[in-house]
Amino acid sequence: MSAPSQATEALPKGDAAREREMKSAMRLWAFGAVFVAIAFSALRVYQQVFAFSAGMDSTDPAYKKYWTMLLFVEFIALAIIAVLWYPRLMKKPKEAPTPQIESGYIMKLWALLAIFTLTVFFQASFFAEQDAAWHQTVVRDTAFTPSHTVLFYGAFPAAILTMLATFLYARSHLPHVFFSRGFPVAFALMIAGVVAEMSWVAMNEWWHSGPYGTEEFFSTPGHWGFVTNAFLYAAIFSVWGMSAKRLIELGRSDKEADAA
Repeated sequence: MSAPSQATEALPKGDAAREREMKSAMRLWAFGAVFVAIAFSALRVYQQVFAFSAGMDSTDPAYKKYWTMLLFVEFIALAIIAVLWYPRLMKKPKEAPTPQIESGYIMKLWALLAIFTLTVFFQASFFAEQDAAWHQTVVRDTAFTPSHTVLFYGAFPAAILTMLATFLYARSHLPHVFFSRGFPVAFALMIAGVVAEMSWVAMNEWWHSGPYGTEEFFSTPGHWGFVTNAFLYAAIFSVWGMSAKRLIELGRSDKEADAA
């Protein structure tokens, strides 16, 4: 028997359960972070290779080959991830969790929040700024450009997917923390933020296609919705705060049980 196995078995049952859940949360965060980083990095490399050679005109057959195809690949990949991942997140525990296991559930929730935050980081810091630079230098085309294909139809839906994953996990594993007094405002704001962000794509297209011009200054009123909706993401701190409060309560009850 290996030393780690002996060490785990030597722990009290509750502590062993906590350690097992903590390791599971760390694996979730590590896998999610690596997957998100690789996926978005691959998309950025793809842009670098094919944006100028095949992405200048959305009516060109080469555009359909490299960019329309990518759009459908993004949609299909995200749909497959949701179908495979969501049922696992929605599966409720068979028994009421012990304080040690519940603390592990909170760690997994934080891992999901971190994955969502990383997704938003790539969305805003890489592809949103890149989109403005693209239009300022290449001149605007349509709603379908190499920058839009990744930002609007890849990064935005990915943020929705990871946000809903966090919500579904909280609802199935920590309902007493977030749903004991009805639907939590924090999650309502976060879900509204990601959905409204995606919906504003249509508003942005109408703004630039109409009589308001194609200028791409970020301060243009057509972009105000993106900023306003992104502010709703700040509700993530409320989710962290509520779960941190519960974690502190679990720690105190654990100490009281040990003292008794």
